[in-house]
Amino acid sequence: MVHIQRKRAEELLHQDYYRPRELADLLGTGVDFINHEVSTRRLRARRLGRSTIDIPRAAVLEWLTAREAAFYIPPQDRPHVH
Repeated sequence: MVHIQRKRAEELLHQDYYRPRELADLLGTGVDFINHEVSTRRLRARRLGRSTIDIPRAAVLEWLTAREAAFYIPPQDRPHVH
């Protein structure tokens, strides 16, 4: 059995490119979710056939910004909680 050493978050934050597993670890999501976002072209990545080679940090930032915008509810439209 081969043990793969995972990088710490501080190391990952400074990378220019991410492997799907690294990005999943950094964001606390599953690698299947990252691969789904790549396969649906929501998250831009460099691919070789069906395999994701790397995901540029700039693409991750664009993707996160788009996701945030999609789920943002302006304060005036938020339900009032008493």
